[in-house]
Amino acid sequence: MKNILLLAVTFLIFISTINFAQKEVPANQVVPLTIKVLALNKSLKGNIKIFVIGNDAIANELKKNIGNTIVAATISDVDAGNDIPSGKYEIVYVCNPSKVNAAKNYAKQNKSLTITNIPTLAFEGVTLGFGLDDDKKQIIFLNLTSSSEQGMEWNPAIMKVAQTIKN
Repeated sequence: MKNILLLAVTFLIFISTINFAQKEVPANQVVPLTIKVLALNKSLKGNIKIFVIGNDAIANELKKNIGNTIVAATISDVDAGNDIPSGKYEIVYVCNPSKVNAAKNYAKQNKSLTITNIPTLAFEGVTLGFGLDDDKKQIIFLNLTSSSEQGMEWNPAIMKVAQTIKN
């Protein structure tokens, strides 16, 4: 009986953690946070291209960073569309829930990093997710399973700022 009660309490805590971060992060807030967190990614090097699926506002904010260097990487191009890109992109920003599985397959094949501003998508396999709690505090989710599948290597400091997910 104690085990069932402990399991129920653990489940409720997990659900409340998910529920408080359900809010999408607007483009003008998520892009600066994305740039800061990308500095913790050791896998990104050289010129990197970013493709945004389903959110022109995020693409436009990211375009303001073309030419900026993030540790060993420089953002060289940002494109947007409503479907999976046909060319090679180092980062795929997934803003359309119906494209998660296709984006995961693309990222696994191309060793690309997937990112989203829709926090629930991190629980569906997008590697890096951003959300807002009820107090509008930003929350970072790191899906360790998809991160490994996508060949990402992170500075250990990310574990101090991100909530980790394994699925």
